[in-house]
Amino acid sequence: MRIELSNVGGVRVSQHAINRYRERIADLSDEMIIAALSGKAFQVLSLLGHGAVRMACGARAIVQAGTVVTVLPLGQRVLNWHRFSATENF
Repeated sequence: MRIELSNVGGVRVSQHAINRYRERIADLSDEMIIAALSGKAFQVLSLLGHGAVRMACGARAIVQAGTVVTVLPLGQRVLNWHRFSATENF
């Protein structure tokens, strides 16, 4: 599976993350979603490598290997970080 990435301000955003944001948060343009997933918190996690950002709406975005890889539904948390391995296709 080919992973398409957008890169804004040093933050890579996967197409999967864009699709999940659109599905779970708001039906916005790709550019608006990428901007929402590229703020300062995402820039810091991109440098650190991995983690989760809780957005203002309450949903969480997951950063793995410096890339925003998915957006979890409202209220869902990551219980197993190994699930988000750098080699897994999103």
